[in-house]
Amino acid sequence: VRFHCLPKDSPLYEVLRRRPPLWRRDPAVEEWLRFRLRLPASFANFLAGRSGNTRNQIRRTRRRLEEALGERVQIRSYRRPEESEKALHAIESISSDTYQVRLGVGYTHRSRAGKIDGFERGRLEVWVLYVDGEPRAFWDGIRYQDTLTIWHTGYELAFVDLRPGTYLLLALIESLCHNDEIRVTD
Repeated sequence: VRFHCLPKDSPLYEVLRRRPPLWRRDPAVEEWLRFRLRLPASFANFLAGRSGNTRNQIRRTRRRLEEALGERVQIRSYRRPEESEKALHAIESISSDTYQVRLGVGYTHRSRAGKIDGFERGRLEVWVLYVDGEPRAFWDGIRYQDTLTIWHTGYELAFVDLRPGTYLLLALIESLCHNDEIRVTD
């Protein structure tokens, strides 16, 4: 059994920390640093909360991709069960070319069933950046109550200089700032 993202102040965390599993000597507790963003009411407010240098980097990242690709770029989000095959096809076509998959992390075909289940439960959301109608970058996340936990990402290495993953993440954050259902990203 693997417990993921247990709060450090939970009783179960404390029990697991003190008692290593029978098949291993080291405790089965991995600590993860989590970054949570309480979403402001607008993207302008989000930018205002960043340093001047970060704001400049964000503008530069957006401008570079838009100048290079212009009208050829489209961003689409998927969250309905009937959209699952289109979203998964996009993820799978991108994932085979990502460094994350080469390292054995990120999206793999083994996680396909979990993604379909996430769509059916209304919790999974996938954002895809298309160039000339072809998927080039993606992010996905799990929705629970007012929080979106961002999960897997990937982009085609041929576009690395344009930072398509960062561009898409910024577009995702901008759309979430205007979303009344999601107030926090994790």
